[in-house]
Amino acid sequence: GEDTDLSFRMSEAGYKMKFNPKATVYHFHPISFAKYLKVKFFRAFWRTKIYRKHAGKMLKDSYTSQRIKIQTALFYIIIVAIVLSPIIPLTFTAEIASLLLLASTLPFAIWALSKDTTVAIISPIVIIARTIMFGLGLVLGSINQLVGFK
Repeated sequence: GEDTDLSFRMSEAGYKMKFNPKATVYHFHPISFAKYLKVKFFRAFWRTKIYRKHAGKMLKDSYTSQRIKIQTALFYIIIVAIVLSPIIPLTFTAEIASLLLLASTLPFAIWALSKDTTVAIISPIVIIARTIMFGLGLVLGSINQLVGFK
């Protein structure tokens, strides 16, 4: 999260940042699905520290797209609806949220269809798995921030 923290600090100091399409960045990508999900978990986990430090940027964070934020919220709705269903009848709440979560994966799948059919087919599964790991990372990271671990 050091890039995000730096950009937030620069923004708060009044600096303007511009996108340079000619800039070249090199970084490593996970070589397995499990490692990809682990990266997503820990990015979310540590993002909570950045959000605590820069609370005003939480909703305006352009690094985490609005779609990912909505998908994560839908994941939480699903979990809460399932947990509370024996106590409070939340009729179809989990099912509707699940359908909305699945529907939110379709724009990427449709875009990917013109590039790679296999990617288009598996992308909803990958996006939902990413959402679950991101959601869990935010919850555990928030707990971590509340109890004061560094």
